[in-house]
Amino acid sequence: MKKIAMCLIAVAACGIALTGCKTTYTNDAAYDSKSVMVPAAYQLKIEHKDTKVEGSATVHSVLNWFCWGVSDYADRTSIGGASGEVSPLFNILPDPIGMAKKGAVYNACKASGSDLLIGTKYEIVENWYFVYSQINCKVSGYPGFEKGVEKVSDVSKAQNKVVKL
Repeated sequence: MKKIAMCLIAVAACGIALTGCKTTYTNDAAYDSKSVMVPAAYQLKIEHKDTKVEGSATVHSVLNWFCWGVSDYADRTSIGGASGEVSPLFNILPDPIGMAKKGAVYNACKASGSDLLIGTKYEIVENWYFVYSQINCKVSGYPGFEKGVEKVSDVSKAQNKVVKL
């Protein structure tokens, strides 16, 4: 009888220890609130010159895995279109055409002393030799100079207002 009582107590203790309660609190008032702060929008003030500038860069690649030739390149450039990348999944693979474009933009900006190029036009020549390729890129465009930022007029009215969705 004692053994049966001990077994029942052990089973009850295990049942209490292994099962438990879960309480979830939700704040219904906060859940229903869908308000968003609209930030102020700013845009760059850019001045340009009417003289065209040019730059060039050459990239060498073996099997599109090992690339060299461009050590300095321009970031924050919109090079537009697909430049050789297959998919965002394959961002670990280098993009030799994109590297050549960014290197050419960098060289053109350094030569002209500008911050960016406006209305860029690329000429790309790719020499492909089975496992080795050489990409020559020439870029031309108008030099642009960043002169500060300004608030966009349409969004400035809603800068500190709460918008209900």
